[in-house]
Amino acid sequence: MLFESSTSEGAELGKRPASTALENGGKKRASGQMEQTHDIITVVVKSQVKEVHFKVKRNTKMQKIFKMFCDKAQVEFRSMRFLIDGCRVSPTATPEELNMRDGDEVEAMIYAGGGGNVAIV
Repeated sequence: MLFESSTSEGAELGKRPASTALENGGKKRASGQMEQTHDIITVVVKSQVKEVHFKVKRNTKMQKIFKMFCDKAQVEFRSMRFLIDGCRVSPTATPEELNMRDGDEVEAMIYAGGGGNVAIV
């Protein structure tokens, strides 16, 4: 792609202009892909005692967010369950796949095993 500029000093035909900022607020990467500011959202992970805000890309796996929360809360990842609107969240899902918006909350709960059969004596 050729860029022509008659207003900038020292610009040559075939060279990129110094600024590639776009009017719509996005930025253009060297690879030509668009990088939008709305690709980053804030995910809030809450437990009974701790609330942590994470700024993440929409394609980040939830497992990464969950493990960071567990590190900050000093609990084991395997002992926790994470829910959105009462439904368990798969660690391999992404905020984009879950249709999450900026500021959405994830509930963190300690897993309580059990539910076995009652023995009648």
